[in-house]
Amino acid sequence: MSTDSSINPLSYDWNTIYVKYCDGGMFLADRAEPVQAEDGSSIYYRGRRIMMAVFQELVNNYNFNSATDVLVSGCSAGAAAVYGHSDYIRNTYVPANANFMAMPDSAFFY
Repeated sequence: MSTDSSINPLSYDWNTIYVKYCDGGMFLADRAEPVQAEDGSSIYYRGRRIMMAVFQELVNNYNFNSATDVLVSGCSAGAAAVYGHSDYIRNTYVPANANFMAMPDSAFFY
């Protein structure tokens, strides 16, 4: 998202939060115990917890509950997470009077 108003007149001055995809489960997994890989390492599938913690951090420390416009987006696996979490995010973290839009980009896998 460009911060140049001539390129992006709608949201050039919006706050942007980038959450790096890191759990291998499209932010959808919530497994209590790690999976043991063949090499003995532990793999934690807790993306849902990561997503919830990010939004709770925004509410607790960044005045997210005063947001007027919220856009959730992602591409590829991140877009699958948008499909999976949009309703939950809207209903749990976004103020009732805020405009909300979910914009997944290229999430369908064959």
